[in-house]
Amino acid sequence: MNLAQIKKGESAVIIRVDADRGVRERLRMLNVFPGSEVRVVRHSLFRSSLMLEVGGIRLGLRRELAEHIGVLRRGL
Repeated sequence: MNLAQIKKGESAVIIRVDADRGVRERLRMLNVFPGSEVRVVRHSLFRSSLMLEVGGIRLGLRRELAEHIGVLRRGL
């Protein structure tokens, strides 16, 4: 499952980030790395992006990047 598939209000734990090194380092600075728990705050109107809450901050990600972040849904 990837991050783009998580519904609004659901939480998940990141298990992998399939991106180049620069992108992975930038995401790590924003607390998005394997082992982090994230919550999807909302999706954009046409689901082209999503807003996450992770480590006490909110950030937006394009759907294309979210599709390369593997997660395990929490509570299931």
